[in-house]
Amino acid sequence: MPKFNLRNLRDIIGIGKESAFETFFRNEINRGIFEPGSRLPNPVRLSVYYKVPVPNVILALRKLEKEGLLITYPGKGTFVMRKGHIRPSERLIGVICSGSSALTAHRTIAGIERIVTANGYGMMLKYTRDSQAREERVLKEMLNAGVEGVIIEPSQSQIMCKHMSLYRQMEEKEIPYVFMRSAYPQLIDRPRIMMDDRQGAYLVTRHLIATGREHIVGLFKTDDAVGAERHRGYVQALQEAGIYYNPELVIWFHSEDTVKKPEVALSQLEKEEIRFDAIQCYNDSMAAGVREYLTKNGKTVPGDVAVTGYDNSAVTPAGEIGLTTIVEPLELLGEMTAQLLLEQIAQVPDTESQVEKLLHPELIIRGSTIGTNI
Repeated sequence: MPKFNLRNLRDIIGIGKESAFETFFRNEINRGIFEPGSRLPNPVRLSVYYKVPVPNVILALRKLEKEGLLITYPGKGTFVMRKGHIRPSERLIGVICSGSSALTAHRTIAGIERIVTANGYGMMLKYTRDSQAREERVLKEMLNAGVEGVIIEPSQSQIMCKHMSLYRQMEEKEIPYVFMRSAYPQLIDRPRIMMDDRQGAYLVTRHLIATGREHIVGLFKTDDAVGAERHRGYVQALQEAGIYYNPELVIWFHSEDTVKKPEVALSQLEKEEIRFDAIQCYNDSMAAGVREYLTKNGKTVPGDVAVTGYDNSAVTPAGEIGLTTIVEPLELLGEMTAQLLLEQIAQVPDTESQVEKLLHPELIIRGSTIGTNI
């Protein structure tokens, strides 16, 4: 049998969908191309070579595991099943991601998986697309699957949780859970790992002020605690600089309005002749849309308007200026959240915890605010 060769496989299949990835591997295994007992590369490497999102790779491999074609040994990797091999029972950790940013999810999951597998657990991964209704469904699935603990990136965390009964059920069954990035108002005292979003927005706003901007539009998500924290950082930087807080320059949007709201709101500002010389966007994807809108309307970036992103996910096309943004230690976020959950499972007292609970972002300055990349 030929040995596994990433480059050959990449030439054979240029895929971007989980179903195609899953079908390809199922066919190759059934044809005997892969020797029983051979080890597959990890999902991150497969993602890079096939140009398939990491979550799609993970979900496809999980399906093939359920079919009995693959088997994962925690801390060792995923292997092709030998005929007659008996699958051991797997200890599972549930992971729920909002999935609002694909890049953020991929990096965070890589960190979670590294810790979870190294400690003898499998991972049951689900996405909610920022919907509390979906979160309720996947929590039920995880409880039925017998998970030993759950990591949760909450959906619309600024509003009240609508399925508190499931969290009470986990507590009654003594199934530990920890939150990642934010927590619901009713559960704000539960274990969680936070990213310092207030500091991130503060750094961006302070930088814009340092470049001479005083009329800074802030785009903040209203149904997510992350948005509220970033707004606080924005206000703090303005106050420290002695700049008047203009509520007309603060644009709040809901999860459902992420694509349309920025353009509509900016158009309204121009119609009302409200001056602005900088725009602080919620993420890099939004910043790309804002830059396109400004260009179509005859404005230059950063000459007329400076633009910033948040998450460092933008890929700058050749010939275009880079985007000033915030980079976050996402893999560390995943690792720390997984470690905190393992401490909860082991009933480690809070006073003895070895996990850092607040992680800090870094400002990356590029041409969208200063004119030249540095």
